[in-house]
Amino acid sequence: KSERHKALARALQENPDRQADLLETQARHLREVDSFVRSAENVLSDAALQNFEHRLKDAASTAEAARAARDSFAKQSDLTGIGTEAWKQLWESARRYSETLAYPGESFPAMREDALCLLCQQPLSRPAAHRLTEFEKFVQDDVQQRADRARSELHSLLTRLQALNIPASGTQLRQTSLRGTPVGQDLRAFTVSAKLRLRYMLRTARGFVSSRVPRLPQPPDLGPVQIAVREEVNRL
Repeated sequence: KSERHKALARALQENPDRQADLLETQARHLREVDSFVRSAENVLSDAALQNFEHRLKDAASTAEAARAARDSFAKQSDLTGIGTEAWKQLWESARRYSETLAYPGESFPAMREDALCLLCQQPLSRPAAHRLTEFEKFVQDDVQQRADRARSELHSLLTRLQALNIPASGTQLRQTSLRGTPVGQDLRAFTVSAKLRLRYMLRTARGFVSSRVPRLPQPPDLGPVQIAVREEVNRL
């Protein structure tokens, strides 16, 4: 009890409002660092890395399968670029026009006897109608759709990785007043390793091959420190 009285006396002499403000700032930085640690663990953990590598392989294999299907499909036409992204955009535009204006309520492509070509506005011959049906079959093919899904999922993962902001470990330690503490050492090790792991994953996505995967240590537990700072703020 005597020691607590002495501590309170020192706090009163040292301007408790000023000290509380400084600790509030420290608490805010601790929350920011804790948020970073959670985000980094979420996208850089071993499980996240395995999922990322799986997405990379899936995107590559499905893209190759779709490319083979597209090349085979393109052989049926004398025009170049059939089955490419530009061609698919043209086809999807024709679909929207058909379903909303030209032939609403009918399946695409419209195959009734008086149906017209959506581009040239001429009656469809039997071979032309068959060709349109083959076009739609190609677009709806499961191989192409799986390739599109795999590419989209990989893009989402890359976006999350690129959005991860890893601050300098020195700045973290200074703002949180953890320099020289065991938790501060854990935080520094985690932050440095997170930068290496992030760099490895982004380089892997660009095609670089490395046999050494940077290790990511266990994230520091900032909970007790945050509780202690909050209690000290309340005391002041």
